[in-house]
Amino acid sequence: MQITIKPIVPNDQLWQPFIGLYCSAFPENERRDINRLAEMTNSTNLMHVNAIMQNQLFVGLLVYWTFDSFNYLEHFAILPTHRGKGLGTAAIKELTTEKQFWLLEVEPDETELTHRRIQFYNRNGFQVLDRTYIQPTYNGNPNNQVPLWIMGNKQAHDVSKEIETIKSNVYGIQSAIAVL
Repeated sequence: MQITIKPIVPNDQLWQPFIGLYCSAFPENERRDINRLAEMTNSTNLMHVNAIMQNQLFVGLLVYWTFDSFNYLEHFAILPTHRGKGLGTAAIKELTTEKQFWLLEVEPDETELTHRRIQFYNRNGFQVLDRTYIQPTYNGNPNNQVPLWIMGNKQAHDVSKEIETIKSNVYGIQSAIAVL
């Protein structure tokens, strides 16, 4: 399965298909405001906004962050019409390597859909590392926090430092530890 992961910016012709999938694949409380996403795409080199392409056709999206000791996959989706064709697996394999430590958030295993999603990541080398994580809100409303699990592609006993990095850089939350 040949795919390409292509960096994009807001003035790119792929931005609109990207935003369409972004808004349909992720509920409002699990994604950024589109204008804020555009601003961040142009202002930080830690965040990478990408289109997943197959034969010059947009088939999915990836938003990830690179930090010194790990990478964080924030958003990943394949167009519904292209799911089940191995594109997600191809994208994960293209993105990750055995040498890199990757983390991602996933909804707890409570429904058939979330179970299938966790199994997908398991098949692609990820395992649940933390079941107590609460995703901070994107819009500042504490009622929009979401209980999620952290998965990673390497065995790690304690990912608390990585979680603090994610909260600080991705969500703009100052750690209680850092404030003291």
